[in-house]
Amino acid sequence: MQTGTFQKLEGTVEVDETFVGGLEKNKHKDKKQHKGRGSVGKSVVLGVLNRGDAQRISQIRVKVITDTKQNTLHMEIKAYAKEGAEVFTDAYRGYPGLEESYRRAFVDHAIKYVEGRVSTNGVENFWSLLDRSIDGTYIKPEPQHLSRHVDEQAFRFNHRRGTDLTRFLQTVKQIAGKRLTYDELITNHLETIEP
Repeated sequence: MQTGTFQKLEGTVEVDETFVGGLEKNKHKDKKQHKGRGSVGKSVVLGVLNRGDAQRISQIRVKVITDTKQNTLHMEIKAYAKEGAEVFTDAYRGYPGLEESYRRAFVDHAIKYVEGRVSTNGVENFWSLLDRSIDGTYIKPEPQHLSRHVDEQAFRFNHRRGTDLTRFLQTVKQIAGKRLTYDELITNHLETIEP
């Protein structure tokens, strides 16, 4: 269900990141990391959403990333968004510097969530759908399989105007000629997650 396209997003693009994982206080004593709070022990997921308009619906690209450092964020955004696009972010300190390649505007969520056209509400909507699927369906996804769950939700989001049948047929069309071995399934995640 991965997007599998090299086409970069253009026009108005929203960028945000989220953290997926359980609370430290709810973990077993030997699983707690005791390194801080908030994002400790969680996986980072970056979302880049291309805003839709009257002719097309919004499309999202998501990826599990190793950290939220400025270099990592900039590299991933450049991989997904076409140079010169209008990029809307929040006030997180990893986003400044995008102005060199993009027309960046941001909104500080400590003050407000929308300023004119500038918001990240579209990608925040996707995060709520992802959270709902994790809480209600997958319950506790293992970090090595999180990218697959995220890809599935992105596929559903990007094909939301279709029916279950059209999504099923699209999925079958995309797997034709591809083979996934058990070894690939259980080992290819090792390069994308942090221990």
